[in-house]
Amino acid sequence: MCQRCHASAIAAPWFLLLGIFPVSQPAQGSSAWQAYEARLLQEQREWQEFARRLDRAQARPTSGRGVVIVGGGDTARPSDGPERTGGTGGRAYYTLDALLGLAALRLAGCSLPVELWHNHDPALLGVDGRAAEVVLSQTGGLVRLRDFWSLPGGQHFAGFQLITKAVLHAAFEEVLYLDADNVPLMDPTALFQTAGYLQTGALFWQDFDPVYPDNPMWRVIGKEPLPLRDTESSQLLVNRTRHWKPLALCDYFNERGPAFYHWFLNGDAGLWHMAWFALGASFSLASRLPSKLGYLADGGRAFCGASHLQFHPASNRPAFANRGLRKFSVFPGDSARCWTALKRGDNGSMQIFPRGADTSRCLCIGHGGSAYGCSDMTSEVDHSPAARGVLRRLAAAETQLLGLRAVLLDQHFQLRRSWWPLWAQFVRERMDR
Repeated sequence: MCQRCHASAIAAPWFLLLGIFPVSQPAQGSSAWQAYEARLLQEQREWQEFARRLDRAQARPTSGRGVVIVGGGDTARPSDGPERTGGTGGRAYYTLDALLGLAALRLAGCSLPVELWHNHDPALLGVDGRAAEVVLSQTGGLVRLRDFWSLPGGQHFAGFQLITKAVLHAAFEEVLYLDADNVPLMDPTALFQTAGYLQTGALFWQDFDPVYPDNPMWRVIGKEPLPLRDTESSQLLVNRTRHWKPLALCDYFNERGPAFYHWFLNGDAGLWHMAWFALGASFSLASRLPSKLGYLADGGRAFCGASHLQFHPASNRPAFANRGLRKFSVFPGDSARCWTALKRGDNGSMQIFPRGADTSRCLCIGHGGSAYGCSDMTSEVDHSPAARGVLRRLAAAETQLLGLRAVLLDQHFQLRRSWWPLWAQFVRERMDR
């Protein structure tokens, strides 16, 4: 999310860490400023000590290429009550999105092995606890369900932390990570052969907004600010043998994210390239900015851009459509198409309108009755022939996935116990056409 736009909803969030920092930047030399400086230096010393310990460690053995997706969500945390742990209804529940994303991956022609991670989600464990065994057997080993609770301390992983944990503990040497709500529009296997990835061993995509020079992260990693944009971690490629140290540092930052790092970066997203910068590791960055993907409301007068459209780094073809702000959730109201209009990201900036800030705005961020704002761009809606062609492709993809959503959910909008055979049949029938 845009740092400046986010600040309009929550005043200067990165100065609010643990109650140490005030809501506006303190005067230089004041006691608040001294506390702020001390905290930044403390964090710098601690990550540097962690990095020194990495020099004495060894990388985990891995092999092959594969895709990592994280489902489940905060609904499976053991500290939550039964209304959170027993069903599929929470806001942070992503298994349905993950199953739709996995279907899109296969329908795009990708045959890479996949690890679908979750934090003890009952739906992915199965009634008899054998879901992982059944799925692995029936896919010839190409889809493995992995439970974070099988890792040391895994019961306490949550939110953005799940992403780096899944990549760090994957069995693959070369990983394509995909957010659960990210829909591949083409077979992403060829991304492993792009020049930037082959040269550096890491490929990231840009987000809309810059990392501003006064962002505290530059101070923490001890680097001069660079004129770059935030990264968008809905998709990324990493060679874990070449980059296990910056990956481990990114995970370290992410573990400490709720108390510190997530306050002034966009969750885990901005931590990836910052970890690489901190250790002087190389990476490749897709040059084209994303487009905003969404729909028109208020009689066509308002644009609601709750998705990102990312592009292939070499061909500039649409590669991924990420429903980051409006998921394929289990809630009844989230069954409509949302990809009917787009705005280019290279000639405008992102805008976030919190609920109530502009009554003419729709509420396209969130789902399940929890919508809390509208996302837009300052650019105009793209009506070009190229945009219309992209939207036709997106309409076909979204319609197909909404059809699978209807198959997987029962009349109470819960994920069916028989989700696996239903999913497999749906995908197989469409691949055979």
